[in-house]
Amino acid sequence: STVDNTIGSTQDPLLIRWCDQEDFTVWTATTTNYAGSYRLSSGSEIVGAISAQKVNYIWTDLDVYAMQYVGGQGGGVSLVYAFTRVDTNCGLVAQHAAVAFSGNVFWMGNRNFFTLTGGGAQVIPCSVWDAVFQDLDTANKHKIACVSNTPFNEIWWFYPSASGGTGECDKYVKLHVLTGAWDHGAISGTTSITRTCGIDQSVLGMPIMASPTGYLYQHETTYNADGSAITWSWQTGDFVLNEARDVAFVDEIYPDFKFGTFAGADDASISLTIFGRNNVSDTPYTYGPYTITSATQTIKPRFRNRLMSIKVSGSDSASFSRLGNIRMRVAADGRGR
Repeated sequence: STVDNTIGSTQDPLLIRWCDQEDFTVWTATTTNYAGSYRLSSGSEIVGAISAQKVNYIWTDLDVYAMQYVGGQGGGVSLVYAFTRVDTNCGLVAQHAAVAFSGNVFWMGNRNFFTLTGGGAQVIPCSVWDAVFQDLDTANKHKIACVSNTPFNEIWWFYPSASGGTGECDKYVKLHVLTGAWDHGAISGTTSITRTCGIDQSVLGMPIMASPTGYLYQHETTYNADGSAITWSWQTGDFVLNEARDVAFVDEIYPDFKFGTFAGADDASISLTIFGRNNVSDTPYTYGPYTITSATQTIKPRFRNRLMSIKVSGSDSASFSRLGNIRMRVAADGRGR
């Protein structure tokens, strides 16, 4: 548009302006009003901003600033707002890629995820970093959106993937704030959920999110997906014995799950699959899937591998399950090759 084309020529992309108190038609600062402006000193443009606990945070493409109201009379930046550069080299990737959650601030940068601590911006270790940043459609990164899900202590980032090729937010990455666990929204190369934006729980109820096709979905209301059963799965990384020096022999697995809600029936059906291999370049052997219900005491797979991982999945309608502590009977069985 005409307005967009003037940014950088007639409009300074690092300039912050605010209007007079209780009058959004007055933007010119005088000695008798509260209007004013301030130019940030680093970066090439302001990317986004949020309000969080008596302070506004503003990101350029390089740094993050705190903008705090300090009161006073007579206009002028020194009397109305104070600006502090909180940290450097932690810029925001897109306008809506940050969120305030439980007194903390989380955001996505161009190459890392960050949170604010007493010492400034801190990188959040991300176990699915490769899947996100190496598959990010950088030409459409401005569409990235961040949504908090307070009922489950989660933060979601929806982003356009290069592998999807749609130019829209077709994948997500999710952080569980309490445990630091990450969940990536693609399984075996297919997208499991597509959302473009959303809001946390509110007077309207549970979180509401939008799809690229224009539909609004209210999340966390049932154990199904829009009336249909949810097909879900998760898979562990490889686990080993003695730093993978020994080959492990497993002949019994003891499942540990909850198969229903606190007051509901224990009627969930869960599938458990084991993948084993001896070297990281090997094609894994598949053992199972084994169907597990509340009546299942043990599974007797009998397999021998150096590297092992477990996949747990389900697809039954309106069911609830929760992971406990899965145990195995394991013995060292030689060093192998």
